[in-house]
Amino acid sequence: HSLHPSGTLPLLPIPLSTPSTSRRAGILEAGTPPQNSPLLATPRPGCKVGESYAAAARQPGPTMAHGVDYSYVLRSERLAYEQEGIQTRGALARSEAFGRALEARVAVLETHARCLEWQRQAADDFAV
Repeated sequence: HSLHPSGTLPLLPIPLSTPSTSRRAGILEAGTPPQNSPLLATPRPGCKVGESYAAAARQPGPTMAHGVDYSYVLRSERLAYEQEGIQTRGALARSEAFGRALEARVAVLETHARCLEWQRQAADDFAV
């Protein structure tokens, strides 16, 4: 990682979401034909021209933007992360159990090897 002159790591770029193809939501595709472009410049109801996104976000009411219920999106993402966490913890538990099984098998093999070595030494002692 290269550091900025201030000694901090550079900020990562914020990924931009791809435009929705839902016409019902009022969002057009990235390749919108010129005859439809005025729709993109039309302000949403309840937003004054020149009003910032932060000011619009502070307005009371449901968490809606462009017809998308973001509380549903956030809930879906949270559930997806929880499922991923459950799967990750399960994989970790299986991996740890496999590691313990390997350690036990190595201990058995080491014990068996010591027994064979003792038997060999005993056979050598009788041969002398």
